[in-house]
Amino acid sequence: MRLPTWTRYLLLLLIAGAGGGLSILAASYLYLAPQLPPASQIREVEYQIPLRIYSNDIKLIAEYGEKRRQPVSFDELPETLVQAVLAAEDERFFRHNGVDLKGLVRAAVELARYREIRSGGSTITMQVARNFFLSRDQRFLRKFNEIVLAIQIERVLSKEEILELYLNKIYLGHRAYGAEAAAQVYYGKSVGELNIAQQAMIAGLPKAPSAYNPITNPERARIRRNWILFRMEETGALTREEREIAQSEPVSARFHAAQPEVDAAYVGEMVRLQAARLVEQDIFTDGIRIITTIDSKRQTAAVQALRAGLHSYDERHGYRGPLAQRDVSAAPTLPAISASDNEQPPAEESELPAQAEKAEIEKTITGLDPNVAHWVAMIRDQQRIGPLQPVIVTRVGEEDADILFRDGKRARLAWEDIRWARPQLNNKYVGEEPKTAGDVLTRGDIIRVRPVGPEESRRWRLAQLPAAQSALVSLDPSNGAVVAMQGGYSFSASNFNRAVQSERQAGSVFKPFIYTSAMENGFTPASII
Repeated sequence: MRLPTWTRYLLLLLIAGAGGGLSILAASYLYLAPQLPPASQIREVEYQIPLRIYSNDIKLIAEYGEKRRQPVSFDELPETLVQAVLAAEDERFFRHNGVDLKGLVRAAVELARYREIRSGGSTITMQVARNFFLSRDQRFLRKFNEIVLAIQIERVLSKEEILELYLNKIYLGHRAYGAEAAAQVYYGKSVGELNIAQQAMIAGLPKAPSAYNPITNPERARIRRNWILFRMEETGALTREEREIAQSEPVSARFHAAQPEVDAAYVGEMVRLQAARLVEQDIFTDGIRIITTIDSKRQTAAVQALRAGLHSYDERHGYRGPLAQRDVSAAPTLPAISASDNEQPPAEESELPAQAEKAEIEKTITGLDPNVAHWVAMIRDQQRIGPLQPVIVTRVGEEDADILFRDGKRARLAWEDIRWARPQLNNKYVGEEPKTAGDVLTRGDIIRVRPVGPEESRRWRLAQLPAAQSALVSLDPSNGAVVAMQGGYSFSASNFNRAVQSERQAGSVFKPFIYTSAMENGFTPASII
């Protein structure tokens, strides 16, 4: 049966259009390919890894660098995380050669229909090309360059190698680059320790790390996480039961700073400055590891001894009063707690960036009992300094007081931890010893407390930031190595390192010169002045 004339013309036009399109693509490839960096360079990529400083027993002292990154191999990535990323970003990744024509056509149709870019049509390989070689400008030329580089990358790398590069390079919010760094920042765990819901949460971040961030936008992040879990069920990566269990998981992400394992911030800063003078390359991106002579156990003992000595001296000079006083006349009354009911918040907290800390506090307040949240809101602007934690006094008894921490936990101050607080009259004198807790504290006072005693029987003691300062240096006499050093009470309160930066007063060193001159002028050791 012969086709109608108009049908034959239509087929010829379609064939000619397809041939013309292929010719344009081929010409574009031949024109653009020589101008682009060779894809083989991707094998020589060096990740920007922060500077890390360790004690002599390889415990982290400090980390410096704009980007948090901990590269991992493909074998270390959980299979469910890989499937979550493919479901969210590029389902046909293992079936295309770097360019997904179906995705590009879909993106072009959306652009023509809505007059805006709704989905870019980029494959994971194209995203790798953009992240390593190109800018993020949304231009058609950049898209053609992505396509060309993606085809070249697929020729030199396996699919597993491309995914490894992608999951180590991609930005995932809060200075976290790569899946392992994101797992540490959002959950304080290695990526292999995350459950399916947490893996899906991380897989949802590449599209828009700020919009789908589980710390700053938990509800929006939850919606995207659940969509990814649906997609994983559609692709066969999850069963319906596994998907439903994962979707029922609450958003558990919170900011986890790179936690030092040794309290030696003064040492870390001193080493950083010295390294910047000695090393020519960029020390904050080259993954340099510096191992110091600091002994972690001796350093911990030194910090504790220095702070204990300063608090002992400070307490003998009297109590300077609360940090602030809040009007609590309309605040709800919280039930009194006994010593056995004491809740134990951690003695140390992560020091968070301002945005992350604000989000954490708001998240904490949202999940608390309204009466407790009312009190927590009054101390949201207070900061921790070393072991000193800000609290608000919720009840004052005859010889005790109840306090509330920023995380909503409560504890009791016993009389033995209050009675030291004689009022400071001036630098030399203190007032009378208090007879009751009410002589020292008032409901609504914002004060600081510090942990005392072993962890299993820890209690909280009324405290204040010592007005005096001190420094400590401990050396190994056999070789002169510095095994412990503390330059002040707390680096967060003052980063001036009194152990190495302070100008020493002359002290008694001037006496030989004065005495010698006096004897040359007729004085004797028996002379009285």
